[in-house]
Amino acid sequence: MPEPWEQKYDCAEHAFFCMVDRQRAQADGARPKRGSFERAGGGLDVQIAIEKLHRAGVIGMDHIRVIKHYGKRGLRPDEHHPKEKRAAMLWDEVMEQLGAQLHKKGLVDKQY
Repeated sequence: MPEPWEQKYDCAEHAFFCMVDRQRAQADGARPKRGSFERAGGGLDVQIAIEKLHRAGVIGMDHIRVIKHYGKRGLRPDEHHPKEKRAAMLWDEVMEQLGAQLHKKGLVDKQY
């Protein structure tokens, strides 16, 4: 069985939500326990990958707004809900690109 710091995320979406949870906990004052380990890459690699995709023009501000909004909610947009169809499309675009980036770094098992 791999060590906790060697475990990969299941997919980009899993890595993204873990990053959001970690950021929320840090904002609430949580500190990592001494000697504890995070998953491979931690949340910083996810954040950096998103920033690189944005700077390269692969994802735009609409994409950022969607992942920020639904990241705070803790769930992905519902593609079957008429008001969330566009958000779901943008979400899928981000997760596909993010998955490719994280897969290259060896942080996720499958791209998306």
